[in-house]
Amino acid sequence: MRTVKILSSLDCLPMIAQPYVVQPLETVLPLHSMSARLEYAQVKELPKMLPQLTASVNIDAMRRHASQARAAFSWGVGGLAYNYTILALCHRAVELRGALKAGPAASCAALSESLPAAFSASAMPSWVPEPVVKATRELQAARRRLAAAASAAGATGPPDRSAQIDYGP
Repeated sequence: MRTVKILSSLDCLPMIAQPYVVQPLETVLPLHSMSARLEYAQVKELPKMLPQLTASVNIDAMRRHASQARAAFSWGVGGLAYNYTILALCHRAVELRGALKAGPAASCAALSESLPAAFSASAMPSWVPEPVVKATRELQAARRRLAAAASAAGATGPPDRSAQIDYGP
C-alpha cells in the first residue's frame, strides 16, 4: 500500500525493504527503475548507506520513470490503475492457460501498448533469483500442458493439478 501511495501522490521514490515480496504492478511495470530495494538487515544501516546509495543511482532518471508511471497507481480521475490491473490479470491468464479464452490469436499486447511503460508480457521482477524463475517457468509450462490435455480430452472442469504436476520432494 505504501508503494502505491508513494508513487501515486507523494512525488517520492519508494525504498522497499521487503525481500521476496512482489510489489503492486511489479510484473507489468519496470518498478526497479523507479525504486530501490534493501534487505531487512540493511535498514539499520540506512543512515550511513543513503549517501552512497543516492550517489550510485540516477535519481533524476528514477523520478522521470516514476512520473511516467504515476497514473498507473492512481484510481482517481485520470488514473490508470484499473487498466494496469486488467493488464496484470490478462498476463496471469496467459501464464496459467497458455492463451486467452478468446483464442490463440488474442493477446494482451493491445492493452499494454496503450499504457505508458507497460510490459507487453508478464515479467518476473529483476530481484527474483534465477533458480526460482526457472522453476516458475517450468510449473507454468506444466500447467499449460495439463490445460491443453484437458481441453483435448473434452474435460468440463479444471484438472486435479496437485496429482498431475510433479512439485518435487
